[in-house]
Amino acid sequence: MSDLIHIEDAAEVFHADKVDSILAKIEDRASSMVFDIDTVEGRADCKSTSAQIARIKTFLDAAGKDIVGPLKEQAKVVDAQRKNIRDTLDNLKAKVRRPLTEYEDAINQVEIDRQALSKLYQRFKMGLAPSGVPLSLEGLNHALDTLRDDDTDLARFGKEAEEELIYSRDEAIAVVQNKIAVEQQILDDQRELEELRKLKHEASLKSREAEIKASAVAEVEERVKAQQEAERVAENARRDERKHRDKILLEVKDAIEENGGITPSQAGLIVRAMFCGKIPHTLIQF
Repeated sequence: MSDLIHIEDAAEVFHADKVDSILAKIEDRASSMVFDIDTVEGRADCKSTSAQIARIKTFLDAAGKDIVGPLKEQAKVVDAQRKNIRDTLDNLKAKVRRPLTEYEDAINQVEIDRQALSKLYQRFKMGLAPSGVPLSLEGLNHALDTLRDDDTDLARFGKEAEEELIYSRDEAIAVVQNKIAVEQQILDDQRELEELRKLKHEASLKSREAEIKASAVAEVEERVKAQQEAERVAENARRDERKHRDKILLEVKDAIEENGGITPSQAGLIVRAMFCGKIPHTLIQF
């Protein structure tokens, strides 16, 4: 192959695990060479030896690639077969276990339903909705209807669980009925108290009206009429004043617009500024 080493069969190097030995020989021989870089011949020898090392590298690497290529293709085939084995057997396992899985799921669902029903009864006994918020009187009545109309097949939970749920439901009905009675009594008491307050207020008004003299009533009515008349007159005066002021302002605006060669909007801004006293030495007389 080269002056550094002679390789007859590159493939044999990989099969016989001689790579480390060959690399050691190449390194020893290359390291033992001494080049006189000050001479043309020495520099040429150095360049030639480094090129030989590069060629050996390319030669051995190519040989190894030729060996490993078929192995990689074989590995791909084996990997595909492994995947097929995994997928096929996983599907077979799931198929074989499906009856047991369905049975376990059914058992789990029964337990989930039992716990949900038990939790519902407990919530009602605490005066709470399924969401956990307190129930109003209307909500308590709805909960009572739900408990009374409950036709859930409790037997499917087993004898012991069935008895526990029946007891819990009956207890919830009794508790909710009591809560309804208490809330209804509170509501009735509040209504009665409000009615008493209303009657007391009405009696007080009647007593007050009896005490008022006819002359006092007439005096109050007259005073109210006089005040209303004064307000009406004042409002008419203010309305007339606004009409007069708006008329003057419109005339000023039109005059400024006509003589100033400006737009109506600009004329309006000038009039507003004059009216607000923002333009010195000007005065609009109304």
